[in-house]
Amino acid sequence: PPPARRRAAAAACRAAASRSLFVLGLGYAGVAIAEMAAESGWAVAGSARREGVARLWSGGAVAVHLLDARGALDAAGAVALVGADHVIVTVPPGGGGEGDPGLATLRAAVASAAAVPRPPRSIAYLSSTSVYGQDASNDAWIEETTPPAPTTAAGAARLAAEAGWAAAA
Repeated sequence: PPPARRRAAAAACRAAASRSLFVLGLGYAGVAIAEMAAESGWAVAGSARREGVARLWSGGAVAVHLLDARGALDAAGAVALVGADHVIVTVPPGGGGEGDPGLATLRAAVASAAAVPRPPRSIAYLSSTSVYGQDASNDAWIEETTPPAPTTAAGAARLAAEAGWAAAA
């Protein structure tokens, strides 16, 4: 190929190689997202509460960082979280009014990291249609303009978590 084309291809490879993702919550949805990103050449790390998830990925394409009983990451996990290009949060909010554990984990990671080179370029929060009060018997479409109207405690907790993430942005 011509030199300009080689330079463009090399630049694209470097850009792809520097893409990193931290999945806060390697549960069902988080694992699927992590697998797709890793298969696409992203550097992927994530958090889990159970040792079994870490064993599942041992030696694999995803670096798993275990959360302690308080929901905090160790030093390496905190650095991976605050240093990621993109963060996806799949952790559901806690019950009983204790707030969003994902947001608490991110705040603790930022506080414990010696230096944050730059914040993530994006943070995405996986919410739920429960913030709109929808159930299986209601087949109405949910759109960007649909106002939230949770009818369950879980929906209200999700909506509060959304507000917490928006305020943190």
